[in-house]
Amino acid sequence: MKTSGFRLIIISLLVPALLSACSTSSVPSTQSVPPKEIQSGGRAVPAEQGQYLSMTYTEYVNGKNADKGMVMRVMTYDLSSKKMTKLADVPYTSQYPLSVVSLPDHKIYYSADVDDKGDQLFSHDLNSKKTEQLSDNLFAINRIVPTTPDGPLVLAAVKKGERTLKTIFYNKSTRTMKFLHDENQDEHTWSIAYNPAKKTIYNTQYSEKEQDKQRDIATQKQTIMIPPDGKGVYYLGSASQKNQEEGRGVYYYDFTSKIQTPIFIQKEGFINNFMLLNK
Repeated sequence: MKTSGFRLIIISLLVPALLSACSTSSVPSTQSVPPKEIQSGGRAVPAEQGQYLSMTYTEYVNGKNADKGMVMRVMTYDLSSKKMTKLADVPYTSQYPLSVVSLPDHKIYYSADVDDKGDQLFSHDLNSKKTEQLSDNLFAINRIVPTTPDGPLVLAAVKKGERTLKTIFYNKSTRTMKFLHDENQDEHTWSIAYNPAKKTIYNTQYSEKEQDKQRDIATQKQTIMIPPDGKGVYYLGSASQKNQEEGRGVYYYDFTSKIQTPIFIQKEGFINNFMLLNK
């Protein structure tokens, strides 16, 4: 199946999944959000080449407890210059702290609660500092994957009134959404990824019914990102096998030298997720 010029590959876990037609849902006109809600740097973001890590890091606003809420510190790590940059502080209001920096779009995409009725997709322009609400029909968002400036955003999200985690394609030009397996309430999206070299979107799904049958099989989720050169791997882990919180952060492991290099170690806050992307 092709979606807006992109190939879609589905990998099924537990049971085979049938690829059905995507249903389309219109999204109302974007709603502007007061820019004071997000604190961002003053400089514009130039168009560059290369790769970077996009990272979401949460901290208490007062540095001690949740009395004044929490903030998502949205950061990037440039693989070439080895430079870590904080681009913005986004209020953490969603069920799960989630953001991704799309440097080709000059935007931060993130999830945020709206009127205590569920999380919606938002964008924050790094140049104009304008924040917009892009959806109103979602309940929770687990993953946001950028593709190209002209391509869709790929989401793993739950629609309002449902509980199935679906794969969703958000068209930035028409502001519409296409839902994969929209009528299927058993197939859940486990993970999504984008390969820029092949312009291919990879989607891993599983059957909830089959998962229930095999719940006794222990599973452990770990996030790893392997650069195209294949010389090492970026991963979220700890420096201690006994205490997972000790030295928890993003590391780079060189396959040849066997050396583990810390990229960013959490201190007062908590690293929620990170992603390897192209500029």
